[in-house]
Amino acid sequence: MKALTGADRPIQIAALKLLREINDRHVIQACLDQWTSLPVDAQLAVLDSQAKLGAEARPTARLAAQSPNALLRTAAWETLGALNDADSIPALAKAAAHAEPAESQAAREALARLDGPGVKDALLSQIAASAPPEKAELLRALGERGDRSVANVLLQNATSDVQPVRLAALGSLSKLAPPEAVLPCSTSPPERSPRKIATRHSRPFTPFTKPVQTRRKPPMASSMRWAGSGGPTASNPAAARRNCRRRCLERRANRQSRPGCGSSQGSRAGARAMA
Repeated sequence: MKALTGADRPIQIAALKLLREINDRHVIQACLDQWTSLPVDAQLAVLDSQAKLGAEARPTARLAAQSPNALLRTAAWETLGALNDADSIPALAKAAAHAEPAESQAAREALARLDGPGVKDALLSQIAASAPPEKAELLRALGERGDRSVANVLLQNATSDVQPVRLAALGSLSKLAPPEAVLPCSTSPPERSPRKIATRHSRPFTPFTKPVQTRRKPPMASSMRWAGSGGPTASNPAAARRNCRRRCLERRANRQSRPGCGSSQGSRAGARAMA
């Protein structure tokens, strides 16, 4: 005991480590008898050591939850959640609603973690008896627990006039998403239905599809085609005209050179033109 309460820090650290590792009920009880005289780090070590023994650590955790030290209270909420202490639900809800962020988060996680016989009934009973801040935290815990059987309770509180309570209930419903949670939001009287009102007071809508216009390509002129090895003649209009005139003269000369077609004088004129 002197090692835990003494001023020699290295010895105290070694004693704290040893206390966390042993599971001796007699040593733990001796420390509990001196609880009020122990420093905070020694109280934390005692709580951690006794939590390994199970439910018998619940009274120690409740005692630690009343400490003025926030670090010890945070550890107490974590221990109570791990030990499934349903009797600590009111204290957990209060801590979740009013404590500092770190302590509040530990209490919320403990509420979501609680399990065992009677825990759900205790939560529902506490919701009915709690003030709005604590009720909102408890409703939020129902969503984190993932139990869809509490949907009716969430639906009842989803129409509350108190905004934090209403938002907490709606948030939990969105996490659980049971089929009955959608009905109140999607069902409306027939005469008030926006769909029917819009159908009654608006013209029928006829979809119009604009025809797709395709761009026709202009016919390819003879001058756009390949002319021998010189490449396309579109880039050289003068060469295109010469090639066209030459082909015309060639065709005319071929017709005149056939038997019975034209005269020799015409053939000679065509030859001179080609030259």
